[in-house]
Amino acid sequence: MDYQKIIEIVAKKHNTTPKEVDEEIRRAIDISGYKMSPLIFIKLISTKIKTDYIS
Repeated sequence: MDYQKIIEIVAKKHNTTPKEVDEEIRRAIDISGYKMSPLIFIKLISTKIKTDYIS
């Protein structure tokens, strides 16, 4: 799934705009100190969530 589709799904689910979701993701990346694309960041976080859920 591409980045644009992901942020559209998240925006719809949380009753906001894709632009606001994108800005929030980019802020999270900046705060984390990582130098990565938003799509890689989403994959990293989703893997962490899945791992925590299974544990």
